[in-house]
Amino acid sequence: MLTDVDLPAPGLLWTRWVTLAATLTGIGYADVWFVDERGAHHDDHGGSWARLALVDGARAVLFGYDREHSSTAQADPPLDLLTGAPDWLPWADLATLAEAGRLGFVVWHDQGRWSRVRYAGGIGDGLADTVGAVLSGESTLRELAEIVEEWGEHELPTPAERDDVRAASERLLAAAVRGEVDAAAFERLLGRLTQPALDLRAALRTAGRGGISAGTRPPRIAPGVRRPPTRRSGRPEPTG
Repeated sequence: MLTDVDLPAPGLLWTRWVTLAATLTGIGYADVWFVDERGAHHDDHGGSWARLALVDGARAVLFGYDREHSSTAQADPPLDLLTGAPDWLPWADLATLAEAGRLGFVVWHDQGRWSRVRYAGGIGDGLADTVGAVLSGESTLRELAEIVEEWGEHELPTPAERDDVRAASERLLAAAVRGEVDAAAFERLLGRLTQPALDLRAALRTAGRGGISAGTRPPRIAPGVRRPPTRRSGRPEPTG
């Protein structure tokens, strides 16, 4: 049985995701939030990950795994997250992950709504824990401030400085929504950093790859071909 899921529209998720990816890439961290021809990715390098893919036909799929909160991957009896899933999902990827016990959540968007398999007993899937930074505009703004303070090692000791970062983050995110991110948007937010310093070319390259700058479009993947998984029971194998 399937259930509807309350998530932002795929376009909003994508825009926030790419904004974080371009911002982090601009200061030398290109493998945490990132974009390639297969979609938008998040990897915390500790075992938790997620991928958002836009699919031809105005569809999308979000899937991933959280090492601490994806109880769905360890359910007993095993929970098949792909029961009733549509044929157009990237089955080659999903089936392999499910068979290895490394798939914690799969949600897909079609005809204006997100859907997934219904979970019994309120079991946690780890989605919000893994991609919480893009689930609301406010969460993305907080993440952008954290990029400046923690990743960029730049202190914001006064309310005026914190307000300035907030304003710069809001302008960057608004430009991303319009598909008009430019050099000035990154410089307003990241130009204050010294070590690591802003690599403007890298930030703009990622923005273009993700389709949030003028004249660019997000990558889309072709619909998949169904290959039902052989769901492995038990806990996922350790990594690292």
